Amino acid sequence: MGLRGSGGACAPGEEVSGDTPMRTLNRMRIESAVRCIRKGEETIAEIAYAHGFGSSQYFATVCKRLTGNVPGRYRER
Repeated sequence: MGLRGSGGACAPGEEVSGDTPMRTLNRMRIESAVRCIRKGEETIAEIAYAHGFGSSQYFATVCKRLTGNVPGRYRER
């Protein structure tokens, strides 16, 4: 495994999951945040900041990219 020459090489961390470390981290953060949103005890902005996102807009962008839904959809269900 490890680093290979160009031509289909994976970046470090992609060998097993196919995701970059940052994408894996964001996926874990979003999954945890969605559980909090469903509880309904905090605002979406508070949840975004508590899960390490610098803004609620960036949180919404990442959530939409990874789940196909904006965070508010999880509150409505």
